[in-house]
Amino acid sequence: MDLLGDRSQLPVKTPPPTPTPVVDFSVSFDYVDSCVGWDPSLKVTNTGNVTFNSYFVKVTDTVTTMSQDHTSDDFDKTGGCPIAQAIPQLDPGMNGWVYAYSFPYNPAGNAMQASVKLCTGAGLTGTCVTKSVNFTP
Repeated sequence: MDLLGDRSQLPVKTPPPTPTPVVDFSVSFDYVDSCVGWDPSLKVTNTGNVTFNSYFVKVTDTVTTMSQDHTSDDFDKTGGCPIAQAIPQLDPGMNGWVYAYSFPYNPAGNAMQASVKLCTGAGLTGTCVTKSVNFTP
């Protein structure tokens, strides 16, 4: 079909801008899980608009100076040894859990520091964001 007439007067539509990816999360202490040892559990909430697929966490007991760390491609919530809720990825708005396995003693009452890195790709690839939190279990 051919259009006839002056096309210069037709409105030009500007496409909407591409949304800017927001890679962000919040982190807080949730509970100490116990299976083989004592595992500080940190709750992470995806506050951005992209999906997280992996994490690294390091928790340091500031009283004993012992540190534990862990890397995973899952954000599962555990209840003792079994998985209570499987969370294979952390979509926008979702909660997940990260753990530093395992302290050989109950760290209850000790001041602790945690550094949590969440990444958009599996195996700590893609865009990563790191946050820190201080807590006392």
